[in-house]
Amino acid sequence: SFPNAFANITLSTLPAGAAPSATLTGLSVNTSYYLFVAAMNRGGALSPYAAFGATATRTASPLSAASTFTAVAVSSLSVAWNANGNPLAITSYTVQLSTASDFSAADGVSFTTAPALGPGAGFEGLSVNTTYYLRLRAENHNGVGTPFIALGSTATLAMPPASAAVSVLNISSLSAAWSDNGNPAGTLYTAQASTDAFATISVSSRTAGVSAAFLALAANATYYLRVRAENRN
Repeated sequence: SFPNAFANITLSTLPAGAAPSATLTGLSVNTSYYLFVAAMNRGGALSPYAAFGATATRTASPLSAASTFTAVAVSSLSVAWNANGNPLAITSYTVQLSTASDFSAADGVSFTTAPALGPGAGFEGLSVNTTYYLRLRAENHNGVGTPFIALGSTATLAMPPASAAVSVLNISSLSAAWSDNGNPAGTLYTAQASTDAFATISVSSRTAGVSAAFLALAANATYYLRVRAENRN
């Protein structure tokens, strides 16, 4: 029977002779609607209402946020997006992350947020200094999703290199080495030498290796050395 509290009657009549179907417009995003239909005779009398079940409208496609990556660390990252009007309490999102731009890599990770958690997600257990691509879709509470949109890409941070002893020392040169501390091959390092605790830089070397040679140094001078790793960004 027709419910006592029918909050929104969207279409009350159809023209005489119209096909037995209707298109309902102006509905809310990702909202369940229950449908009831009755026939009306020429005198305006209605038949009993027949229930035609319920369905949920689709979600709006989410939008990339102005600042997509809210936190990036050596083995984790967090992303955010614009809900684009989707209701918080019932909309879920699927975020996919991959090292391949076409998401074909076997290391791809898929994460579906629970409703009411909001437009954001975090990933942990990622590889150090590795570029990840992300994409996103919204799903209504029937599980029907929008097309995926791209959220861009970013690289996790590099680990700080571990120090090691100076390996070669001469009158006007020295060589220093360090441990990659788990950074992958191809990680870039910047090594610097200074005589005044880095108020000024005497010599700087940028390399993909784990050692650097400093030449044309002053004889019998004390040099301070430091090195940092850089991620793929």
